Amino acid sequence: MIDWRRAEQLAARVAGSPELSGPSVEQLERLSEQSLAAVVDYAQLDPRGPVPHAEAVTRAEWISANTASLRPLLDPAVEKIGAKSGRSGSGMRLVAAATLTLEAGAVLGLLSRRVMGQYDLALVGGDDRPPPRLLFVAPNLAAAQSAFGGASDDDFIRWVAVHELTHAVQFGAVDWLRPYLGGIASQLLASLESGGGVRRRPVKDLARDFVDRAGRGVATRDPMAVMLSREDHQLVGQMQAAMTVVEGHAEHVMDAAGAAAIPSLPQLRAAMIERRQAPGPLWRILGKVLGMEMKMRQYEMGRVFCNQVVREAGVVGLNRVWESPEALPSLAEIAEPQIWLERIGA
Repeated sequence: MIDWRRAEQLAARVAGSPELSGPSVEQLERLSEQSLAAVVDYAQLDPRGPVPHAEAVTRAEWISANTASLRPLLDPAVEKIGAKSGRSGSGMRLVAAATLTLEAGAVLGLLSRRVMGQYDLALVGGDDRPPPRLLFVAPNLAAAQSAFGGASDDDFIRWVAVHELTHAVQFGAVDWLRPYLGGIASQLLASLESGGGVRRRPVKDLARDFVDRAGRGVATRDPMAVMLSREDHQLVGQMQAAMTVVEGHAEHVMDAAGAAAIPSLPQLRAAMIERRQAPGPLWRILGKVLGMEMKMRQYEMGRVFCNQVVREAGVVGLNRVWESPEALPSLAEIAEPQIWLERIGA
């Protein structure tokens, strides 16, 4: 239902084509190899297979890579939704397809202007899914470096590389992590496709469900609770908790593993915090619409959680989060790490 070719074309127009060249492939490969060694040494996680080599890509190439990763996740649910809307007439289906294509293209194009590095991983799919890639958006790195405290080329790129390679090590060492996240995403999309079980229910059940959602929204101070069923809200909470750990762990390793190798680390961290806290007006609006504000909170909440756990129980204690899905902290435990430490016996 999404015309991915047209979505890519639109995204490329939104992204623009800056002339900034950015780092060379040789520089990226050299610094990535150094960063990988630092991550493995500090995090005490051993990837079971090879880590993808570093690639310098344009914004358009980043868009194409993410399209390939998103299609296996989104297409099945979108096609089912499209088939249902098609029963209301071909015109409705065409409008829905055009709207989704426009949204996909606009979102990918806007994000391509912001991303500096990415460990690109398809969460679902079979043997035909694209392999993981380690992408660095070269023009964005060149544009951002001057805003990050005047750090040297090597320091800045190494710092970004440590974050992305931490993700590569996480997914390479923790064999249940990708299917766990992919399973939650697939369940949420399946629920969206089915309409959350709202149709053909007695009025009294719908009223009771609405009261339940409102109550959870007030109790948790989470507006998502009002829009989601209890089951879906739990799934969203599980996904948010897992991603907060994944991103926070990368932020923690970014600082801890880079402490000795990156002289300008304090400047880089201060500049990153400032960049996240003071986006331009457009990005502030988009952050609300696209959920990027939640992602920024995940970075900081997860980093604080990991910092405190390491102070209390060391890196070995922190690595208990990777033992199983059940070992992951809940959102409440991320806010109060001591509760998780007591539960896990770390």
